[in-house]
Amino acid sequence: MQLYPDDAENQIIELGKRYVKFMVENPDYMKFIFITPNRNHVDQIPECSCDADPYQVFKNSALRYLERLKADPRDQAVDILAMWSIVHGYSMLLVNNNIEMPDNYLEITDKMLREKLRFK
Repeated sequence: MQLYPDDAENQIIELGKRYVKFMVENPDYMKFIFITPNRNHVDQIPECSCDADPYQVFKNSALRYLERLKADPRDQAVDILAMWSIVHGYSMLLVNNNIEMPDNYLEITDKMLREKLRFK
């Protein structure tokens, strides 16, 4: 990611905020992608060799952040899932109107990521 290329923490936080913002501003897209029943079970996420794939961008940023924290490499998959769950779960709650959308939802996203992502 071009923003914060040498700052893993701010990079992963910015990615999370942009994800939440995009989904809140495009709720039909989120519902189509994540709520529409998928009849084809995916057993494995294919690896992409390009750096432009959204999952790879997120994963690479998350790995840099975990490395900076000196997090246990054996926990990488769980740690990345936890990061994803924060931004995706919050997005789903907002998009589905399960919680009232505060005007400062991006500040809340920033706070959740900045204060709760401390993998050791």
